[in-house]
Amino acid sequence: RELDNLDIGTDKLEPMVTEMQKVMNKIASCALAYGQTALTVIKAVEDLKSSQEQKTIGVSVESPLDYSASSVVQFPLAFDSMTFDVQYIRNESNDQSDSSHAKSVSAMKSNKKEGVAKGSVKGENSTEISASSTHETVTKQTSNHKIEGTIVITANCTHKNADIIEPFRINPEKAVAAWNYTFPKDKID
Repeated sequence: RELDNLDIGTDKLEPMVTEMQKVMNKIASCALAYGQTALTVIKAVEDLKSSQEQKTIGVSVESPLDYSASSVVQFPLAFDSMTFDVQYIRNESNDQSDSSHAKSVSAMKSNKKEGVAKGSVKGENSTEISASSTHETVTKQTSNHKIEGTIVITANCTHKNADIIEPFRINPEKAVAAWNYTFPKDKID
């Protein structure tokens, strides 16, 4: 109407109106394509999420370490090394029970690991657990199958430097919260 008031004919504006309509049609078609792509992607993300075993993020207690008062430093612990050993233990058939072969295999594994475990972070109990697990596995296999022998492969690596938290300072409030989370029946007030 303003153009009519200025005595400008609408026939002069027709090319501009035609171009504006083309732009609007292009915007509409792009918006439709974007919407269809978004729906396809959302469905693919939902399918991927539902195929995952873990549906939620786990929650755990915060470490009681006081990070502002502690730092990580490198400490020369040992030397770089790698030891590797392979042993074959034959399963004798002369009245040997299934557990005697298992004892031989787990004893060999325990002996090879013993020197590592005493100085390691895992401690001495890891040798006992490992030997026990090996014994159970070999006993099951020899009782269910005819086993000629067992190959035991051991490998150990040490690294020159270890990362040590020094000084190791604990935040008392975080320590109490960690205790109460770990032992809910024996809370500290």
